Amino acid sequence: MRFSLDLGGHRRDTAAMVTLAIVLALSPAAGVTAQINRNIEAFAYRDYQTMWASYTPRYKIVCNQAKWLATVKATRATYQEATPTAARIRVRVRGRYAVASYRLIYNGQTVAKVAGDVYENVGGRWLDDLDTVTACTF
Repeated sequence: MRFSLDLGGHRRDTAAMVTLAIVLALSPAAGVTAQINRNIEAFAYRDYQTMWASYTPRYKIVCNQAKWLATVKATRATYQEATPTAARIRVRVRGRYAVASYRLIYNGQTVAKVAGDVYENVGGRWLDDLDTVTACTF
């Protein structure tokens, strides 16, 4: 028998959530991969509060939240109802920092090849850090 939870309007399979929790506890690279996928899911569902919460304190100090939000909303509008995914995720972990590379996929097409996306482990959570990928260029 399977159970599911409704978290924030999104149904999540409890067996998958338990499996994810076990994997995250065992592998820092898996934790970063999960964070990348959570960020993409939040972007897909226009859950901008969850996205903002996924950044490091340093990022939040440097970046203006209002400008960030306007930029993210405009980017999301570009893709309309398409659901983004990540593919070929590769993560290198060094201490409390990790660097990821991956491809962003929309409607089966690669729209971006991401390299050098830095994450920092803050209080046991992998958070997206300020870098050339996640820059405040607005």
